Amino acid sequence: MIPEARDFPAPAVLKPWRILSNPQDWHCIIFHIICLTAYSCAFWLYLHPSVAGITGPWSRIAFVLASALVLGWISGIDVGVNFHNHSHRPIFTSQFLNRWFGRIWTFSGGWPSFFWEYCHVTIHHARLLAADDWTLPKHTADGTFENFQRYLFTHWPWRISMHLWKDFVADRSANWQSSSRFGQSPSGSIRSWPYFFGRCRTGSPTRS
Repeated sequence: MIPEARDFPAPAVLKPWRILSNPQDWHCIIFHIICLTAYSCAFWLYLHPSVAGITGPWSRIAFVLASALVLGWISGIDVGVNFHNHSHRPIFTSQFLNRWFGRIWTFSGGWPSFFWEYCHVTIHHARLLAADDWTLPKHTADGTFENFQRYLFTHWPWRISMHLWKDFVADRSANWQSSSRFGQSPSGSIRSWPYFFGRCRTGSPTRS
């Protein structure tokens, strides 16, 4: 989340017993738990093919593809809505809980939540529609945006990896220290592919 929001202490000072910044934030927490439970169930079923009715390679492929689409769909909501809101306005009044809940979002997001937050808050919101806002589709020669489907399949993880590498190498001291504070790894995760395919299936941009 942005530093200003991360350090926002007012609710905790006014009401020390209060855990959530807003009572309705329970909705985000419950949905996130359900999302992680769905991932756990999918992996458990994959490891127990007889229970899932997987009898051979084709049924295994069908199970993986169907799971990737469904998990990607709910991950798009969990990250694009829930973590998006959390990065702007923390869910908890405790900085410790906010930090660790953000880290746990890595599991359903498929890649470190620190990098998602960096792309969305530090790059996209700070440079909205500017030439250096590389989270948006590219401009064509006539000034319009590129085809959206092309953007979905080329932006993540290919373009975004290149931009992140350039940004962090250019300012290694500040950015990598921030990444270390979040306890995130710069590497991706196999869990990112269900998220990727699900977002492409729904036609949702992978940056938000």
